[in-house]
Amino acid sequence: MNKPYIGVTGFVNQSDVREVLSLFKNYKISKDKKHIPMIGILVSPKNLLYKVHPSRENQFPTLSNLPSLLEEAHSEAFTTVHYCKKSSYQLYEDITQIFEKSVERVPDGCKIYVKNLCEGLQLNIPWPDPEEIRKIREEYNKLKIILQLSIQEREGMTNDEVASKILKNYKDAEYILIDPSSGEGRPFDIDNSVDLYNRIKDKGINATIGFAGGLDGKNVGPVLRKVKEKLGYINPEDIDISIDAQGKLMGVDKKLSLILIDQYLKYASDGYNYCPIMS
Repeated sequence: MNKPYIGVTGFVNQSDVREVLSLFKNYKISKDKKHIPMIGILVSPKNLLYKVHPSRENQFPTLSNLPSLLEEAHSEAFTTVHYCKKSSYQLYEDITQIFEKSVERVPDGCKIYVKNLCEGLQLNIPWPDPEEIRKIREEYNKLKIILQLSIQEREGMTNDEVASKILKNYKDAEYILIDPSSGEGRPFDIDNSVDLYNRIKDKGINATIGFAGGLDGKNVGPVLRKVKEKLGYINPEDIDISIDAQGKLMGVDKKLSLILIDQYLKYASDGYNYCPIMS
């Protein structure tokens, strides 16, 4: 099983990446721990069409900036591209364009995949086509696939039906992210998320499972404690789940807030017992 991660997603500039890497260090979250830092970069088809995302430039970097963001983080964090699309149409072609076209204007010819700058690919796509994933794996066989389970794609399905579909089509995914929020900051549903976690594990699926959905400094500690209790963990550091946050780490300007990220990492580190908060 791959190491679980503690993630922050939505970076658009290198300075924020550097600041958050420092925060990870402050709270003793590093690649040599059980739970590793994760830096997530959002990309959408609009990045492939325009230099700047026309409506969410504070959350989606320009494609030409992608290599430098990943290069800034890859030595200290699990670096991931989160591809957001409504369908799997031409998914393989899109991913190839992201990895190849984004380096055309980089002077040193930085190759995202060849230099292992991107270690994970999160598919924020409703039930991505397994054949498209197969083609991506053949071309980029070092990439770890993160399957996002949003509330939209689970609508009308029982948790057992969702787990069965994963077993049939995505059992080789390295990570599965249970995310009822899809980056919109909706409250985290502990009971339903833990039930789905158990259903997936009961199917014998070996992916590292993560939770997301409205996590921030105010609730990540209680969420981790309740998850620990419901899954029967004796020690908080034994929790083998990942977490990721984005929507509720944005300030009023719709940009990542270093203050909110600091609070989130502080209480996440406490929940995993890396840097316990003294009461």
